[in-house]
Amino acid sequence: MFTLTRSTGPWACQLTLIRHQDPLSATFENVTGEPFGQALRSPAELPHALRAAALALVGPHATFSRDVICVNVHAADVPDLCVFDLPGMHGDRETRRLAKLCAQSPRTLVLLAFSCEGASPGPRAAAVDAWMNEAEPDNLAAVRLAREVDPTGGRTLGVLTKADRMDDTTPWARMLRGEEHPLMHGWFCPRESVALQQVLGIHAHHRVGRAAFVRKLDAVLGDITRQRVIELQTLATARLDALSDELARIPDSPSARGDARNEVFKLLLQFSGNVSQLVSSVSTTVDDTAFWSTVRNEQQSLRRELQRSAPKFIPWERACSVRDLQWLEDPASLANDGSAEFSQRSGEELFVDDVANLMAK
Repeated sequence: MFTLTRSTGPWACQLTLIRHQDPLSATFENVTGEPFGQALRSPAELPHALRAAALALVGPHATFSRDVICVNVHAADVPDLCVFDLPGMHGDRETRRLAKLCAQSPRTLVLLAFSCEGASPGPRAAAVDAWMNEAEPDNLAAVRLAREVDPTGGRTLGVLTKADRMDDTTPWARMLRGEEHPLMHGWFCPRESVALQQVLGIHAHHRVGRAAFVRKLDAVLGDITRQRVIELQTLATARLDALSDELARIPDSPSARGDARNEVFKLLLQFSGNVSQLVSSVSTTVDDTAFWSTVRNEQQSLRRELQRSAPKFIPWERACSVRDLQWLEDPASLANDGSAEFSQRSGEELFVDDVANLMAK
């Protein structure tokens, strides 16, 4: 694992050993990290330190280890980049799962590396942010994995390694021309190969050599970076708009507007006015209007019920005949004032002499 961090200080590098707590563990969980030696101050010290760290992990008699060496470099002339190199596990499912998880990020550049050693392509998938090694019987597993995590192929580059050990240039030349395992950005051979240059002819300038690979790598990384910058700009704009709204809702400090006592008095007046509007049902708010409309309806209903319970005042003495009472009805002036009609009142009949008796008491 390589972590490059741009800093203003001098070049520095710290190696860290990531060890499995359980040597027989089949997963990449339950690991511990410990610094290996002192921080390096010169790039010339790094190769020797890496060999010493590898020896500390593998031991003098083994050739392979599942443990990891982390190289953390801080310098002024390096990009902010993280590279994971996962060793091949000969079909190990956990390695494949971790590689897939690491390469799914849209900010990950996938390097699909084929070793030219031998007569047939032996693929391994590598990725900036997650280098993936595949060494299973199906040589196309790495290609399928790369296309699965990057369906459009916009962040996948094909790389041919160990070009000096190839036995036959034909299959590799076909891949560089895009005739086999075609990729959106094509295949590249960073190491100079005279044999491939002779076979490819004028196409070798674009596919063979470190310069061609660096140009394409720079272009693809630039596209990924620009896309990420657009995403960050969108997120930053949305966040700034939200912050502006929050700041706009913050009232000015009392000291900025004058006497604090006047501000408190204004707030009390404003609160009193709001309460008065609510109580008097003159608020224009939809919820307040609906509420007070219901209250007014209930008030009218209660008023009618109270009016129905009022006594029936009759402007005659109790000894009057029933015929004299037939013409009684409410005056026209009371027809629309919401009062209960005389015939609908439930109170007792009260004659003039009854009123006189009550007044005499």
